[in-house]
Parts: sequence; structure tokens; C-alpha cells
Amino acid sequence: MKFLHTSDLHIGIKLYDYSLYEDQKHILNQIVDIAEREDVDVILLSGDIYDKSVASEEAVSLLDEFISDIYSRGIKVCAISGNHDSADRISFGDRIMDSAGIHFSHTYDGTIKKVVINDKYGDVNIYLFPFIKPTNVRTRYPEDEINNYTEAVSIALRNTDIDFSQRNILLCHQYVAGSITCDSENVTIGGLDNVDSEVFNGFDYVALGHVHSPQIIGGNENIRYSGTPLKYSVSEVRQIKSVIIGEISQKGNISLNKVELTPLRDMITIKGKLSEILDGEFYEKINRECYINIILTDEEENHFAVSEIRKIYPRFLKISYDNTRSNFYSEAEVFSDSSSKTPLELISELYLTQNGMDMTPKQQEALSAMIEEIWEVK
Repeated sequence: MKFLHTSDLHIGIKLYDYSLYEDQKHILNQIVDIAEREDVDVILLSGDIYDKSVASEEAVSLLDEFISDIYSRGIKVCAISGNHDSADRISFGDRIMDSAGIHFSHTYDGTIKKVVINDKYGDVNIYLFPFIKPTNVRTRYPEDEINNYTEAVSIALRNTDIDFSQRNILLCHQYVAGSITCDSENVTIGGLDNVDSEVFNGFDYVALGHVHSPQIIGGNENIRYSGTPLKYSVSEVRQIKSVIIGEISQKGNISLNKVELTPLRDMITIKGKLSEILDGEFYEKINRECYINIILTDEEENHFAVSEIRKIYPRFLKISYDNTRSNFYSEAEVFSDSSSKTPLELISELYLTQNGMDMTPKQQEALSAMIEEIWEVK
């Protein structure tokens, strides 16, 4: 069985107020073309299909076009809801969709939906595990002690009937500990949403979503984030976006390759003095259709820089400075004692100072839950 793994489409997202409708339509068409060219059986979409839980009419229409195109080419889809999606809306009409080979995860109810795809070696079981929080699992399994995301994911998987002698693929949308993040993600402060990669032991492949940078987890080639198909922040400017093509034959035999994606408009960074980047000889060498991040090296800030830059670079994103003053502040941040501490650590220190004793485990658990709720991604 052959599959294409991608995630975090974030259909409907805006980049510094620029609509990415054309860019997303281009890249989604490209993904379907790759799937057909590679002769894949199924496309795996690992969450954050939409950018907002209540998607715009334009975003819904674009997803409809994408799924219809996949269906017309005889390719199946397995997709899960992410933290940006509404699990209820994503699973709407799933009985009808299932009959067409388009499979969406359902709202977590203590069970994980399984899709079975058959090939010449037998069954491949694909488990559609939507984004969950500890409270979702506690509600279903109140007899289990669930204090964090690792325990929540572990208990949810443990209560799923999985035959690990068969070939099993898991779609999951969580932040796995040790992952490298970037600015376009909403990761809970203090690492409260960390999941230990050991909970995935036994699966032949784990198609992860949530983290926007493509990467292998814990040195295990078979646990991967595909990353986003487009760059959604300037911190991703140097990344080469791709999809993962995997082929699983007999148990334990899987091959994985990356296929690079070509955006409609790339994102680039240019650096120099304002006078330089406004000079014709400089900007005529630049593809000004790109989304452009600008780093100015002038020692003095120019209050008219934005208006002048916009005249020449129509998709200019932001300005930052690399000069004596900015370098001074960057170095100062390194020596900030509290900047590296989690909210839980800071509040625990305050509690100890005021009360002369540490918080109890129950107090820490309650505080962690409150912090998680406060910084929850809406």
C-alpha cells in the first residue's frame, strides 16, 4: 500500500493580512497531482485542515474542491481534526463520506476510528486519532489517573483494540516532546502539551501533524511530521516544504521519501540598508512577487521605511533591524533569569516565597490545568 502524508493545510489562513487563497489552491492541486503521479492509494491528512474552527465560505469551498479532485482520481483520503479544527464540523456526513473512500475522524468519544485498506499482503489498519486534551480522555476513563498529555494519549491508545502483529498506521495531531517548532504554531507555554514518543511504539508508521517543520522524531524514521505545505511565518523562510511518500509492503517493511513542493510564490528574506534595497540595481534582481521579509542594517530607524518599501515590494511582510541596538537587546535576553522558566515554575516559586512550603501534587495539577486553559489555542 502506498500513501502520501501531509498535514496542517490551514485552509483560510492569512499571512500578515495577505490572503493565501491562490497559493493554497495551487499547492493543493500540486499535492493531488503528486499523489496521482506516485500512484498512491490514500492521502493522509494529519489535522489542522482549516485554520479556524468556524471556517470561511471560501475555505470550505476550497477544501470541497480539493477532496472532490482526490475522489475523481480514485484515491482514498484519511483525515483527522487538529486543534484548529472543529471536530464536529470535520466529521459531518462521515457515513456518506466513508462509502466514497473519504474518511474523517469523529469527535473523540473514547474510541478511535479505524479504516482498513487491503492490498496483496492483507489488511493495513489506519487509526484516525484526532487532537485531544487530557480532559477529553478523563471524561471517558475516569478510573485512570491522567495528569498530562502523554498519559492521555497513552490511555486512549491502550483502550483501542490494536493488533500489533498486523500493519498499523496512526494519524495523530499532538506536540511530541523534542520537536522543533516555529513562529506559525500555537504550542502551549511551558511544554504542558508534550507527548512522549514512546507512546507510539509498535506502529509501523505515525503520520504526525501540529508542528510545521518537517522532521523525524527521536531518531525513528517511521515517526514523522510532514510539516506544512506552505510557509506560514518568516521563521520558515529557509525551509523546503514537501510531502512524504510512503510504501508499506510486509510487516516491518516500509520505505519513505520526500517530494518537494513548489509554491506559487516563495517567501524570501532580503537584508541591507534601506537605501540599498530601494535601489533599482538591487531590486531588479529580486523576484518581487515573492512574500518578502526585510532586515534593515541601518543604525537609525526610518519612520517612512514601510511606505517606501511597499511601493516597490507589493508582498512585503515585515521589517526587523540588525544593528548595534538590536544586537544589544538580543544579548540581554540571554541573561534574563525568568525568561526560560515555565509559568508553573514561576508560580511555584512565588507560592514557596509566600507560604514557606512547596505546593502539593494536587495543587500543582490544578494549577497546570488552569495554565493550560488560559493559554489554550482557540
